[in-house]
Order: sequence, then C-alpha cells, then structure tokens
Amino acid sequence: KQWYQRRVRGSEPCSCTSPCISDKCTCTNSSGSYEISCTVCHFRKKLSNSEGVILSSDWSQPSKQGYQNVSSCSVLIESPRYTKIRLYLNEFKTECNWDFLHIHDGLSPFNTTLGVYGGLLLGENYKLLKEDRELASSSNFMYIVFRPDAFVDHEGFSISYNVGACVTDCSGHGECRDRACVCDAGWQGDACETRRCACQNGGQCQADGSCTCSAPFTGQHCTTDTRSNWWSHHKQTGSVPGGRASFGGALVGDTYWVFGGYHQTGGEDKWKMARYDLTSETWHRATDSGPSDREGHTLTAYQDSLIMFGGQVNYQVTDELWKYNISTAQWHQLNPQHARTSSMGHCSVLVNSTIYYIGGIDSAGIPIIDIQTYDIEKHKWDVIGHREMTRHFYDQSTWKRGWQDGRIYHGRYAPSCVLNPITDRITVFGGLNTTRIVGEKPDYWLQSEEETIRESTFVEYDIYLKHWGNLYRADINTIPMVYLAAASVVGKSLVIFGGRHLSVGTEQCFNSAPYLLNLETGEGRQLASFDALEGVGPLRLGHTAFTYKNSVYFFGGYNGKMHDDFIIYHLGLCEDLEDETTCLGQREDFNECMWDDTENSCHAAPISDCGKVKCYEECLSGDGFDRRCHACQTRPDCTFDQHYPDTCRAHHIVDTTGFDDLYRCRNVPNSNPSRIQCSEYKLCEHCKGECVWSILEGRCKVNIERANKEVDCSTLTRNKPCTSFTTCSKCRDHERGCMWCQLDKLHSDGGREGQCLDVTTYNARFPYGQCVKWIQKYNHSFCPAESCAAYRNCSLCQSQPECGWCDDGSGTGTGTCHSGTFYSPLQTDVCPLNSWFYETCPPCQCNGHSSCSDGTHCDSCTGHTEGAHCDRCIAGYHGDATNKGECRTCQCSHLSEANCNRLTGKCFCNTMGVTGYGCDSCEHNDYEGDPEVEGGTCYYQLTAMMNVIFQKPVLTRKINFLLNLDNTVPDDVTVQIRLVSAQNNTDWFALNATVPPKDTLTQSKKMTQNAWSVTLKKSRYNWDSHPVELRVYIEFPHHKPGRSRTLQVEVHHSSNQIDLKQFFIIFSSCIMFLVFVFLIAWSGKVRYSQYRNQRNLEIQLQERALRPFKSHRILFKGLNSLAFGQLFEVRPLSIEPLSDEKQSIASYLISLPGPKDINLAIVSGSFVSSTPYNKVISQASQQV
Repeated sequence: KQWYQRRVRGSEPCSCTSPCISDKCTCTNSSGSYEISCTVCHFRKKLSNSEGVILSSDWSQPSKQGYQNVSSCSVLIESPRYTKIRLYLNEFKTECNWDFLHIHDGLSPFNTTLGVYGGLLLGENYKLLKEDRELASSSNFMYIVFRPDAFVDHEGFSISYNVGACVTDCSGHGECRDRACVCDAGWQGDACETRRCACQNGGQCQADGSCTCSAPFTGQHCTTDTRSNWWSHHKQTGSVPGGRASFGGALVGDTYWVFGGYHQTGGEDKWKMARYDLTSETWHRATDSGPSDREGHTLTAYQDSLIMFGGQVNYQVTDELWKYNISTAQWHQLNPQHARTSSMGHCSVLVNSTIYYIGGIDSAGIPIIDIQTYDIEKHKWDVIGHREMTRHFYDQSTWKRGWQDGRIYHGRYAPSCVLNPITDRITVFGGLNTTRIVGEKPDYWLQSEEETIRESTFVEYDIYLKHWGNLYRADINTIPMVYLAAASVVGKSLVIFGGRHLSVGTEQCFNSAPYLLNLETGEGRQLASFDALEGVGPLRLGHTAFTYKNSVYFFGGYNGKMHDDFIIYHLGLCEDLEDETTCLGQREDFNECMWDDTENSCHAAPISDCGKVKCYEECLSGDGFDRRCHACQTRPDCTFDQHYPDTCRAHHIVDTTGFDDLYRCRNVPNSNPSRIQCSEYKLCEHCKGECVWSILEGRCKVNIERANKEVDCSTLTRNKPCTSFTTCSKCRDHERGCMWCQLDKLHSDGGREGQCLDVTTYNARFPYGQCVKWIQKYNHSFCPAESCAAYRNCSLCQSQPECGWCDDGSGTGTGTCHSGTFYSPLQTDVCPLNSWFYETCPPCQCNGHSSCSDGTHCDSCTGHTEGAHCDRCIAGYHGDATNKGECRTCQCSHLSEANCNRLTGKCFCNTMGVTGYGCDSCEHNDYEGDPEVEGGTCYYQLTAMMNVIFQKPVLTRKINFLLNLDNTVPDDVTVQIRLVSAQNNTDWFALNATVPPKDTLTQSKKMTQNAWSVTLKKSRYNWDSHPVELRVYIEFPHHKPGRSRTLQVEVHHSSNQIDLKQFFIIFSSCIMFLVFVFLIAWSGKVRYSQYRNQRNLEIQLQERALRPFKSHRILFKGLNSLAFGQLFEVRPLSIEPLSDEKQSIASYLISLPGPKDINLAIVSGSFVSSTPYNKVISQASQQV
C-alpha cells in the first residue's frame, strides 16, 4: 500500500537538499519536494523504508562533507518479500582505487557483487551514464559496504534507494505497476527503453518493433548516416559470457575469442572461454577444460590456433604458455627450452610467426624491461635483453625531436601494443610505470633523454635494429597517458578508448573520452562523435579492442560494474560518398578518400609504404658522400628523412628544409650496447653485469670497472621481494616497505585470502577493488584475523562486515564470533537465533570479569583487569583479557620499568643496550655485561683510542659506560660527558662514576650544567701494571616514555709529564732543520744575484752595440803626465759589419815611448761580437 501511494509523487531518484536531521531530509525531484528518510553510513544499520537516501556524511552541509572519521560502515536494505530494490548513485567522489563502495545482491558480503565503485564518477562533464549508476537486486535484500582507508578524505557519496520500483523507472516512458513497466504508446522493452517503430529515412517497421533501414542509414531508428563515422552499442541478451576485465581476446576470421579475466564475485555462471560469431552476432560457450582461469594474460591468434601466455592465477603471476587448437578444441601446454619470465599486464604483437611480449610485471612486481618472444613455427622462446638493444650517436646539429636513441624501455603495466602499418615497427601506447627509483642517477644518464623516453605516451620498437624510440612526432599533449586502455589500428588511425589516468593527485580514475592518433603524422584528436552515442558511458578499464571490416570493436571492461557488451566505432566508407567535394573533404579519422574521375566514384586512398623501406643496410655500407638510401630516393613518392635515424617517409609529411640535394645518410652510427641505469633494479637478484648490489646502501649501483664482487643474494633477507612473504605480520614489518592486502575472496568461515606486495604495484595488481583492506607498517594497522572465530569480543567481531557475535547467555559479554548475516550465522547450528547479534552487541560487555547490576555498566572488574568493559590487564600484568582471558604477572628483570606490555608481556627495558623479552640480555653490538646476575647490567664499551666515540639519542631512563685502561694507553685519560640536546631545557642527569676497587669519583651527583668531566692520572692508577675500569652510571630522573635526548662522550689523552731527552732531540732537530733551510735559501739568493748582475751586463752591452758611433773616454792617471786628470774621447778605430744587422767595434790603446808611470783606464765603451761575452771580454782585456 505504501509503495502504491508513493507512485503518486514519482519514483525517480531523489537526493537530500536539506540537512539530514533525525533521519529525515527534504527531497526534490520532478514531482516536487517532500520529506524522505536519510541515513548517514556509520557502523552497521538495517533499513526497511520504502525509499530513502544513504550518505557517507551529511552531504547537504559542505562543512560536514567527507568521510574522514568513517573507518568502515555497512547498510542492509530490506524490502517486502518478492519485491526488488533499486539503487541509484546521486553523487560519488572517493579516493581513486583506494576507497571503494561494494554493493551486494543479498544479505551479506557472501552474496553476489553487483558493483564496486571508487574515484570520481559523478562530476561536471564526467559521469557514469544512467544504466551504470543504477543497480537492481534480484531479491528483497541489498547489502552495501563502504571501506575507506582513512588517509585521504573526499566528499563521499549520496545514494538513493527505492523499494519495489522498476529498474530505470521505466525509462520515463511508462508506469511501474506491480513491479513491472507498463509502457507508454510508441515504446517497448522491459524498461520501456525502445521506441516502437520510430523508423526514419525510409526505414521499414518490423513485427517486433525494430526497423529495417535503407542505405546509407543504419541504427535503431535508421538515423545514423554510414557515410560519416559513428558509434554503436551492442549488448547481447540471452546467453552471454558474463562481464569481465583484464582478459585475453583474439580475432580469428569472423569469430572473436575471449578467455578468462577478472569477474566480480558470485552471481551467474561466468564462462571461462567463449567465442562470438560476428556474422550472426551470437555468443557460444567454448570448452571449460584446459588451463585455469586467470587475468592479466594475453591471447594471440595465429592461423588456426590461439597462443596464451602469462597472467595471474589465484593472485600468483605465472609463466605458463598454452596453445589452443581451434579445429580440435583442445588445449596443449607448451614448454620451449629457454627460461621464461612470469608476467602479467603485458601486451603482445604478432610479426610474421613471432609473438613479441612487451611490458608487464613479474612475480615480484618488478616491471619487465626485456622483450620476450615466441617463434611459433620454430617453437623457440627468446629474450631480447636490454643490453642487446643498440644505441646510436648522431650529429647533434641535425637531431630534432623524435627518436631518443639508445634508451631502454622501462617496462609498463597494461600498455596497448599494435603493429604500426606505416613503419612495420611495434607501437606501444600508455601503461603504468611501477618503477621506484632508488638513489641518484648515474652521470652518464642524460635526464632529458631519460624523462622523454620514460614519460612519452607513445614509443616504438624497431624489430630490425632492436631499438626503442619515441613515435614520430606523436601528439602527446592531446592524448593523455593512461593504462588498462584498449587500442586498435584501422587504416592509418590508431583508435584509443578508455583507461585509467596516471595524473598524481587526481581522483578522475577513468579516461573520459576516446581519441585518434595518426600513425603517419603523429597528429592526435579527441573523437567528438562519441557524444552522440546514447546509453553508453566512456568510462571503461581492462577491456579489449580489435578491428573488423573497417570498424573497431571494444569488448567488456569495468567502470564499477563488469560488462560483456560491445562498443563499436564505425568508419564511414569512401565508396558511399557520391560527389567529389564530399569525397575529398576532411574526415574525423585520418584515413583519406580519393576521387576517380574515370569512374566518377570515390575510393579509399592507399596508405604509403615508404616507411617500410629499410635504409639501414644501404647507409651502413656506403662510403663518404655516396652514403644514400637509394631504395627510398628512387621512389618519387618517398623522401629520405634526415631528422630521424635514416628513415624513409612519404614525401608529403616530411619537412625537407635544410636537406641537401642528395638526401644523404648522416654519419654512420656507432652501435654500442645500451648503458643501464642500475638504480632501476630494486632486487639484488636482478642486479648483475654492469651493476652490483651494495649491501651497505641496500640498492643496486654501477659496478665501476667490475671492481666489486657479486653479492650472494640468498643471504640478504631484507632484499626479498614482498611477494615472498605469506603472512601479514612478516609482510607489514619488513624493511622493504611492503603492504598486505585482504582480498575479496571470502571463505565461509569469514576469513579472506591475502597477499603481500610492493606498494608501487598496488594499482597494477588490484585495479578493480579486489583489495578490500590494506595493512602497512606506517599506518599502524593490525593484521586481520584468519577467520571470524579469532575475534574475541563483540566489538572486534562486528568490525568485520562478514562476522557476527553469538552470546553465550552468561550476561557478562562472553561468546563466540562466527560468519553470518543480519539474521543468522551462515551455519545455523553454531548459535541459537535468539543469541545472535549482528547489528549491535549485548548491553553488558564485561568480558566475563564482571556482571552488570544495571544491565549495561560493569560493576567491578576481577582477575587483575580494568577498563569500562574489563578488557585489559592492570599494570604489572599481561594477557588478552577479552572473553574470559587470563592476566598473568609480568616476568621482568631489575633492568626494566615496573610494568610490561599489557597484551604481550614484553618488558620495557630502562637501560640502553639491555634487550630481550624480560630485559635479560645485552645487545651484541658495542655493549657488554650480564643482566641476569644480581646487580648486573649492560655497559657501552668505550675506548681511549678515539676522540668523540659516542653521540647517540638515549631513549631509556639509564645508560652505562665502561672504559678499560691497560698498558696500551700511554698517558693520562680525560673523559667528558655532556647533554648535547634535549626536548626541553630543564632536562638533567644524575651520575655515579667508580674505579673499582679504589675510588668512587662521584655518587648520584646532579649535573646542573648538563656536563661532567674527569681526568684519570696514570701515576695514580698505574694501569701499566694492572688494568683499570672506569664505570659510569647515568640516570635521567625525569624520563618519560617517548622522550629522547642526545649524549656526547669524549675520551682523549691528557699527559702533563715532559720527557727532556725527547724534548731536546726534537728541539735540536728543529734547529738543524731551520739552519739547513736558511743555507739553502742564502745559496739561492747569491746565485740569483750573480745571475742578475750578469744579465744586466749583457743588457748594457746590447744597448751599447746599438750605439756604435759613441766614443770611449780615457782617463790619464800618471802624476807626471801633462794630461793628468783629463778625459779624452777616442772614436772607434774600426767597424766591421756582421749578420743580423749588427756591427763589430774594436778599440785599441797603444802605449808609445814615454814615462812608465802613466796608467790608462777605460771609463766607458761598448762592443758586440758573435762570440760569447765572457770570451770577448777576456780577449779585449788581453789586447788592452
């Protein structure tokens, strides 16, 4: 009755437009405004209203939007028997791929999954279409579970529900009566979604209400003109294989084959293998024998067979290789000799008889850099290692944007691969890079090149050169970088649809538009024609694509729901264009038409094969200026492209500016092995060859000149891959930074399977919400129990959506936890129905340690327990007090605090260096002592051979030091201890230092200046004769757990005695050294002065030689001479010309008869000779 009354005001979705107060809010739709039930999702709730709204928070109040305080919540919607429930997403925005809303068709998570939603799904210009945001139950129950990770907060969701309403509200073209649509005139279908005989453009109406169209029109109502490009949606009814994602698909003739894939749990039978007949448009179930179901694999067609490789089987990555014979319908496992790398998320391309497998991740979650190949005819498996790929060096002046030479493909998860028909190279689009860079880049790795090859949306692999590079002029600005997309080639256009964005920080999980890329020119564009497609949203992940008869088919995929429909992009046929103008006009795709004047008709223009001309051999074999690609230059329609590595291209797409007339090859490239970035290897096992694993740094580094030996990786437990850990605790606590995922595979006892993985591979391994909860060390999460039975109290039990509490009737809160639903446990015989609690707990929750006199509050806790629910042990005791658990006395030594961990019993050691469960042992490094003896403790071992030997944070109340002095210590020793840093300025320490058995240097002295120093005299303690020990005991009286401070200890020699003998020896040596240095300096000075004098004389002689007609001056000194004291000028007697424009001058003085006491002296004069100066001077003196 209530349901029929509601039909008066309409049953379309309605969301709250006012605050949700007292579980009521105002709803507004086309029928007006009215009050409706509202529920904020918190813990567990059961709803039985005929309609209402479920909110993650009070959506109508912006200040309260978000779900930051929501750990998880679940809601059960119940309707009257034989009525169904319709659910509609009004608003939805959560953290992409981390916070999911799971919707189940039934009472609990054990029932069929209808949808798993996450990310931004409903926003401006970005939304799921009606059929994807609406769900309907097959029973009168619907169970909703929201699982956020409590790290990133978003607006959340608003969901409307109606009980008994028809799905899609009869599409607005009918009335819902008795849970069935009564369609308006002119409409038909279960949801009145099809217009009955609305045929246009000459279409004929058939008896079933469909239209038979006349060319060139097609579509449901004959409204689509096939002369232009258009989209269509085909959803098969009746026998279908079931929705799936990340499956394998291959086209053979007119049949499309699919195998495996990820299916949401429960529901109808999902076919493992199926084939779709494209001519009859019908599905057929294939054999269920052969390999196990899997996801993330590839299926490649070759002649009459299908080759399947890799994938993930039960969440374990495999290297299995299978062959399916279509004629015999038999599977055979292949085992070629060469070792294969386990892989999932790769793509495959068939070239001749060889399949190339590119990208993906291995069993450890590491991206696969190498290319794996399988030659079907030779039954040969091979691996093209990155060290085999060549790199080339070209003239920098002619290097334009294009191929970035010699860079390895870093390996991406879920890329799309096609064989480029323009160049016969393998084009790879998109993909998720899961590599985590460790450490610095090597010097030889050019960052600009590295980032280009890493982040480029499109890359190509040249099969001939074994060479990676960027796609020719690819428009990476128009087409976004996505993964889990699908792409296929039609003509020279690459059609791209769907995928998940890689932008950091965005919650727009899905690529919202299809794109086209011109494989010849690199031009990209968004397809506008998709907007005209009704009933299908563009949001898809994990689907496949293939080309059939000039159309691209996209099958399956995920967008919250799993799909098994076809979305088809049809390219208009040139042959349907009737006039030249239309024929030569611009098309939405990049394929071209040409007009034939002779036949007066339009035809598809052929695709140039210039790009397939291989210039490499001709270029490499040429010499000098004759290096040319003759195979390209002899073609009038082709041009040799110098801007790219000696490539032939169609003439109309190449910019020939700056080319010479011969279009010669550039300098012949030197092919060298690519250098590898060692930091890419995250595992020791992969760090080989040019690289070596550094145990100290825990990473892979360049092995310079092979100077370091290879490491035995089996001994390094910290470098084990995360996938090697099979338990949550080992995974969570591992140093590598692993995360544990609880999977959606739910067992009947409430337990879930789990897997350990590297956090960088999370988006690759679980893109569809398979990880219902993740645990990592830094988020302080507890590992989940293996089953419901492991939860020991009601609140913990009910924190798991699949568990409920069975009270034992004692009235003290004890009982057992079991898997179940709101109404009963799954195994009804384990608990009476009147003792089953699923939504709330029994009022008295005292864990068997007390009773409740007032029915809800515990009277007084017994058994050494405390708390409002007597759920924890008192100080000094430990154990799990829940559900009648026993509390036991802490067993700790005298070196621990008064209490222990109340749950585990592990003691809190109060002295640094003391360890062990009961604080009964010393740490092996730097500490010594025996805590188990009476009064024993642990000491930090000091040494007198260093200066600052201890500077560490102290996290405990006490720390002890021990300094051993023996005959190896020659001098007095000074020890200084000071508090370097503390959390507050009032911190101080008390110190007690002893030198047994003689002295107590200080006794519990308060160090007000935060420092202490002592000097031990060797003359007093005589440690040359017997060893001496200095023991220092430090305590921080105001210590609190979690407080730290840094101590610095310095030990150095401080001798005051002077050794006179040694002093004089050193002093004498220094004096002699100084004298020797002085003599060397003086000798050098004298030699330098002589050199300068000689040089000055030579300069003077040079100057005089330049003045040859100057006269000599002669002084007569004889006393009796008449010329005494007079100067006479004597001019040269002879001048002799010499070479080099110089002259030889000779002056002679002749002694004539006269007095013997006359002395002559040459006052000035000059001469030049080609002989050495000293020889000339000697000769002149003799002559004088």
